[in-house]
Parts: sequence; structure tokens; C-alpha cells
Amino acid sequence: MIVILYIFIILIAMIVLLFAWIMIAPFVFYMNTDMQLAYAKISGIGKVQITWINLEPKIALQLLFFNVSLPKTKKIKKEQKPRQKKKTKLNIRPSVILKYGGAIIRSFKIKIFRLNLYTEDYLLNAWLFPVFCMFRSDKNVSYSVNFDNVLSLEMMITNRMGRLAWPGLKIWMNIRK
Repeated sequence: MIVILYIFIILIAMIVLLFAWIMIAPFVFYMNTDMQLAYAKISGIGKVQITWINLEPKIALQLLFFNVSLPKTKKIKKEQKPRQKKKTKLNIRPSVILKYGGAIIRSFKIKIFRLNLYTEDYLLNAWLFPVFCMFRSDKNVSYSVNFDNVLSLEMMITNRMGRLAWPGLKIWMNIRK
């Protein structure tokens, strides 16, 4: 009987530790158009990676120590019946959305942002060149305009579930009123 109690306590402790890790572990969204790579991951738990080879996406999943590469699937078109829209009325003020939505957006941290822009219009590129020179450029954040027909973006955005939970909880409480 005591062994079962110890096993139950250990399982509860593992669940609590997993939940605590999910709340404090950073999750990362990374995208690089030069390498044709995008991934989203929660450190230590899992990762979803998409790479493009000749405009064909390749999706790879990693959960703990399991790695799975998803096969390519053919799209099957199904006839869809028109759905009737349900009208729901939410009692939420726009000021609440702006206040807490801004708090959610501010919780994200930009670690890397590199934009190399080409607009296919030489005049617009010439106008944008001094504007982009005024922006702050450092090791991790840079903006540039080129005339070489190169368009690229590299960005890494991080956040934690704990930082999203508090504003999300406040929004949910305001919607319920």
C-alpha cells in the first residue's frame, strides 16, 4: 500500500515539474529565408521544423527523444457544405483588447531580426535607403535595402508561457464578465 502511495506521489511530482517546466521554458520561433528554414520549439520538450526544397515543404517533428519526418501528402479536395454561422455576442470592450493584447505582444522578445529588402523599384529603394540607415542596426538587429535583387529575412522570437499566462488570464476573466 505504501509503495502505491509513493508511486502516486512521484507521478504527481513529475506532472507538477513538467507543468512548471512548460511555464518557464522558452519557446522559440525562428525563420530564415536564405536557408529556407522555419522552426518552432520549446526547449527540452519538442520542435517542429519546416524546410523547403524546390517549393516542397518537408516537416520534421521532435518530441523529447522521438524524431519523426512526415511524408508528403497529396491534397484531396472535398466538397464542403456551407456552414451556418452562429452569432455569438462577446461582452468585451475594445480598450480591454488593446490593453491586454498589447501586454501579450510586449511579452515577446526579438533576439535576431535581419531584413535585406529589395522592392523591384529602384526609385523606392533609393528612398528607403536613407530611412533604413536611420534605424538602429547592431549585431542582432539590422535593416538594409539593396539593389541586387536579394530579398531575405532572418528572425528569432522568444517567449515563455508564464509571460503569456497572466495577460491571457486577465483577458479571459474580462470576457467572462
